[in-house]
Amino acid sequence: MNPPPSAYRQTARWIGENIKEKQSVVVLPNYATYPLMYHAPHPLYAWQIKEKTPQFQSLPDIHFYGLTPPQFMIAFGPGLQKTKWLLKKLEAKGIDYERVEILDIYWYDLTRPELFWHTFKEIRNYSLKDQAIYIFQRKNE
Repeated sequence: MNPPPSAYRQTARWIGENIKEKQSVVVLPNYATYPLMYHAPHPLYAWQIKEKTPQFQSLPDIHFYGLTPPQFMIAFGPGLQKTKWLLKKLEAKGIDYERVEILDIYWYDLTRPELFWHTFKEIRNYSLKDQAIYIFQRKNE
């Protein structure tokens, strides 16, 4: 009757309230992108294609990994390490981001249909330092 809070639901709500139509966002780890595309479809989910092959030449650069910096980066738990690495690389190119939000919810969504991967209660004892959801926005946007 009362399912535990969902990391994807809370993140989708934040996206709906804070990211405008067609603003670009990268989500790490990248598998977390797909539930958000369904629950919060209005942003442009960037960096979905690894290489610019002839098949995709007509697409804008924002769709290709690393070619155009997104306006937002969202890191779920351990995705924070790679996000910080990417932010350092972008900073070296003069592109700065600031953390605008930490969603105080355990990063891994355990409301799965498979009973052996499902949890029926909220995970509460986790570190806000590296097990929550972190949102960064490009400065001077």
